[in-house]
Amino acid sequence: MPSNWFTLRHLFNFSWRASRTEFFLLHIILLMAIYAPIMLLVMMFDIRGEADSEGSALMAAFGTLWFIVMLAGFIAMLAVNVRRLHDQEKSGWLWLATWVPLIGWIFWLVFAFTPGDPGENLYGPDPRGGGTPAPSADAIASIFD
Repeated sequence: MPSNWFTLRHLFNFSWRASRTEFFLLHIILLMAIYAPIMLLVMMFDIRGEADSEGSALMAAFGTLWFIVMLAGFIAMLAVNVRRLHDQEKSGWLWLATWVPLIGWIFWLVFAFTPGDPGENLYGPDPRGGGTPAPSADAIASIFD
């Protein structure tokens, strides 16, 4: 696993680990750059209410595109959620707890913002690179002695 924080080759990867940066960046990109424009296009054509065959075919094409993009986005978000749990050395199956009514979103916030395990864990190396803990305050202060 490379130490860079985001690559498209890990988009559908359920293995390894994902840092908080990668996790939130993927959610922002999918929501703002992909889902929102497609939804605007679908709403634009829906508001016009085209009843002719050409408009219906165009609406069907947008509906198909919307379905494909939403399905791919769901799989990518599921993958990054599982990798985020792996970063904390938890099973990806715990993601199902986010579907519990009324309290699932709290669980999602907890695992989204909790820092991952430093160094290597059961699911792979630290996605932030390194593998050694940060130096202590005493070690940093000894530089100035």
